Amino acid sequence: VNVLPKRIAVVTNYFTPNGDGKNDVWFVKGINNFEDCEVFVYNSYGSEVFYTKNYQNDWQGTYNGTPLPDGTYYYVIKLYNPDEMMKGALTIIR
Repeated sequence: VNVLPKRIAVVTNYFTPNGDGKNDVWFVKGINNFEDCEVFVYNSYGSEVFYTKNYQNDWQGTYNGTPLPDGTYYYVIKLYNPDEMMKGALTIIR
């Protein structure tokens, strides 16, 4: 019997995409363990500002190529199916 480690993702709840090379992207540790996961980010009005499938830790807090303003945003990460989701808030600080 082989016991495999539980695959988990740990979400960073803030990032600072200001171009200084530190915390410039939203990092989700372990997200690469979940092939075809879906990541959604919404503003405080509930409008989707980011979506991707198979997230690669590369989002720099933009919407249609334009930097989003400082503030709190809300994420939903669908790992495998609707029953396996992570939800929470993240803050962009420029």
